[in-house]
Amino acid sequence: MHWCDPAADMAMQGFKLEYDETKRRPYNVIVTDRIAAAVPTIMMDIRDFIVLYNSDLKNFHPNVVAAFDDMMTVDI
Repeated sequence: MHWCDPAADMAMQGFKLEYDETKRRPYNVIVTDRIAAAVPTIMMDIRDFIVLYNSDLKNFHPNVVAAFDDMMTVDI
């Protein structure tokens, strides 16, 4: 998007460094609020996100940004 927002940039950096969901939540709120206020992009299309994986895989929570976003807690 080439969107520049220092507060959102700092929150995104903090989000990537933290694995505890309760500590990540404030960073997520900052980024979503900044995006909502600035409206740097308009979504025209949302597609289904389908991920196939073995049922033995535990703690795997893929997301639309990156299927392998948090592999630190995944186990077989």
